[in-house]
Formats: sequence, structure tokens, C-alpha cells
Amino acid sequence: MRYIGSKILLLDKISNFIPSEAHSVCDIFTGTASVSRHFKHSHKLISNDILYFSFVLQKAYLGLYEEPQFLEFKKKFNSHPIDYFNNKTEPYNLQHRPFIFENYSPNKNSQ
Repeated sequence: MRYIGSKILLLDKISNFIPSEAHSVCDIFTGTASVSRHFKHSHKLISNDILYFSFVLQKAYLGLYEEPQFLEFKKKFNSHPIDYFNNKTEPYNLQHRPFIFENYSPNKNSQ
């Protein structure tokens, strides 16, 4: 993993740097998409990063403009996902290690 840090603390300076008449913002090295999220509702965005985790975050943060309805999940489990997982009492089967565990937690396989 090559995460260095978020630009959240720089958002005020970045905002002051963008001309008021600008309609678009290009967020290269998007990472956690904090800059793009900041400008999501006020500017047209171009965001880019080589890392796949950033693509996933961008799809979630920038591609959604309303809360997902989870219709298929509700149909299958008869519950909203938040309620389902908050009320889950049986243990999780971690026989196959989850992606986040393998890549972002301190274990022998993470970078």
C-alpha cells in the first residue's frame, strides 16, 4: 500500500487557489477522493489515480448522488443492510480472508 496522507487539511488552501469562475476541477492523484468530494456539488470533476482502491472510493463517493436503496439486499435478507449487520449474532466465517484484512491490516501478507 502506498497511502501517504489525505488532503483534507489542505482543502481551504486548495479552494482559495481555484478561481471563482472555474467550472471544472482536475483532481490528479485522487487517493481517498477528499478533494473531489469537496468540489462534487460545485464543479465538474476529473479525478484520477492509478490505485484500484482509489477507483472504488471514487465510484462510491463521486458516483452516487442519493442513498442507495439496497433493493436486492432487502429482497434477499428482508432487512436494510445496516440493521442486518448491526443485529447479526452468528460469527463471521473468516476462512477466506477479506480484501481489507489482506491488504490494509497488519498481517504477514500486507505491504
